[in-house]
Amino acid sequence: MSEKEYIERDVLLKAVDRLVKSASTVDVAEVVRCKHCKHYEFLSSCYRYICNVYGGFVNESDFCSRAEKDDNNND
Repeated sequence: MSEKEYIERDVLLKAVDRLVKSASTVDVAEVVRCKHCKHYEFLSSCYRYICNVYGGFVNESDFCSRAEKDDNNND
């Protein structure tokens, strides 16, 4: 590798580093799984879980845009 190649790579790496550092962050929301949501309720009559907002049967690993974390759930 010649000295010129090394300098060009160094310049490129610095430029990439500046580009990455100046990039904006992604705006994301935390995913709340049904089992951690305050709307998640066990129906003893059919031994299944439902969502009180969606109104349907759900699994503990499901999630949706209406989820609200249940602060009392220590699971």
